[in-house]
Amino acid sequence: MRLEPVVCDLDVGNTEIVANMIGADVYRIEAADPYPHDYEQPMIMRTFIDGLDLSGKIIHPFVTYAVSGMGNTVDDYTRACPDSSIKEGLAVQGEQAQGAETAVRDWLQRTRMLSA
Repeated sequence: MRLEPVVCDLDVGNTEIVANMIGADVYRIEAADPYPHDYEQPMIMRTFIDGLDLSGKIIHPFVTYAVSGMGNTVDDYTRACPDSSIKEGLAVQGEQAQGAETAVRDWLQRTRMLSA
């Protein structure tokens, strides 16, 4: 039996909610073709980072997810950004995004992106 994710389009996405908690600059990335609801299709960030030179950068990836946590994120970024340093990431379950302030603050402090 295969479980199908519940699909819903949000006015403000879970990733944007968490990015705002982090205090990151937020830029909306929209696919040229409508983003598929098929959870297994290639992710938009893979295409986006292919167009960037992140050589020498430190990357702390964060994701919002339905069931996969960090999944292959660290491996994907390591392959896509071989001249970058991939550090500890943060995974927030989409349904928990609104209440993730403590997890975000703890991650920022633990990774020294925010002073205690």
